[in-house]
Amino acid sequence: MTLAEFFTQTYSLERDITDSTRKFFLLKIVQFTRWLGHHATLDDLTSHTVNRFIAHRITERARETARGERAVLHALWKAAFDAGLKEDRPDRVRVVKRSLKPVEGWDSPEVSRLLAVATNLTGCFRGHDVERAAFWRAVILTLYDSGLRLGDLLAIDAAQLHPPSFTVIQSKTRKPVVVTLSPSTWEEVAAIHPKRRKKPFGDVLCRRYFFDVFAELCDKAGLAGRTKMLRRTSGSLVERLHPGEGHLHLGNTRQVFDQHYHIRRLTDKPPRLPPRLGGVG
Repeated sequence: MTLAEFFTQTYSLERDITDSTRKFFLLKIVQFTRWLGHHATLDDLTSHTVNRFIAHRITERARETARGERAVLHALWKAAFDAGLKEDRPDRVRVVKRSLKPVEGWDSPEVSRLLAVATNLTGCFRGHDVERAAFWRAVILTLYDSGLRLGDLLAIDAAQLHPPSFTVIQSKTRKPVVVTLSPSTWEEVAAIHPKRRKKPFGDVLCRRYFFDVFAELCDKAGLAGRTKMLRRTSGSLVERLHPGEGHLHLGNTRQVFDQHYHIRRLTDKPPRLPPRLGGVG
């Protein structure tokens, strides 16, 4: 049985996984297949073969990429063992240590620059009584206030939008998070006439075009990064105001927040020094 067949016919059917996770697994199976030079099968899941693959990928890709591929092969191997399709457990698969890098993101002045660029847009969206400037201001401020993932923002139903707060079931984790918007942001949302569309943010333009236009706005504002930066900024600034609560604001675990969303330059205090020694300036 090929790994792709095992994943589609067994692994994915036994688990409640998202479309993005499904695509992630299939992509990693493709990478393993290309390296092997033939369709990857369950028989290829051996410590010797998998470890050679991981060692090779570390030399040509980022360590996080190799970690993801290692995680997929390990998960499939364990599932095959649990199903009685493999005799040995994946106990000797090489561990790829994480390369921890400072989380980069935008501060408040940078978000204000992005907002200024959006404010200068003109015209309305074709087929909708929604001004371009109003729409993008509502998007930016809602993401800034809430820290929502883009997919969750686009999926918001008009019936959910009742000030001051509403609950969103996160598509990635299936866990609820309470979203609170400031009065000024609610005014921006009202300006795009949300009740006229089932998906106030998601029905205006297709997802691909959304990404393209947002990228243009970022470039004009001189900013590196995309919508995920607003999620990082939102969580980090909440963490600065309310230490220990940034991950709760985003609906993450503390570990995930610190590894992927915590912009420490926005929250850390200046490093402390020990007392000065005698005769030392």
